Amino acid sequence: MNLYNWNQLEIDVRLRAIRVVTDKEKLQEISKLDGCYCLTTSLKVDELDKESVQVRYKEQHVAILLVL
Repeated sequence: MNLYNWNQLEIDVRLRAIRVVTDKEKLQEISKLDGCYCLTTSLKVDELDKESVQVRYKEQHVAILLVL
């Protein structure tokens, strides 16, 4: 089972154990993208304010994680 892109969940039924294994190289590579980003849209301010744009952007990422 995958937990995000950098963690792997290993289940050992015989030992009744669950272990989370982190791929440190992949996590380091992904963390290079951490930071601030500028969001742009073709919508006008009266159509959608900046706070709503940010909320919609964040909801998109949550939906993607739920699908994985």
